Amino acid sequence: MHLFLSYVRITNVFLQLPGRTQFKHVIFAPQAWSGYDEALFPSIRDAIDAGDWVEAQKQVEKVANILSTAVSNLVNYS
Repeated sequence: MHLFLSYVRITNVFLQLPGRTQFKHVIFAPQAWSGYDEALFPSIRDAIDAGDWVEAQKQVEKVANILSTAVSNLVNYS
């Protein structure tokens, strides 16, 4: 059960994509403007596609923090 709860905690960390009611995963999700085309790190890609470099930097930092949290959770489990 502890492993399952750790998995849920780690998975939930990745569900923080801004401005989406569904497909909230920060590593992979459809692009905001198409709804179907896949994107890796979609919040970063959306900001870059919009030419919003300040938002792109914010999203890079946010995703880096999310990845760091996930790694910490994995390390603490083992």
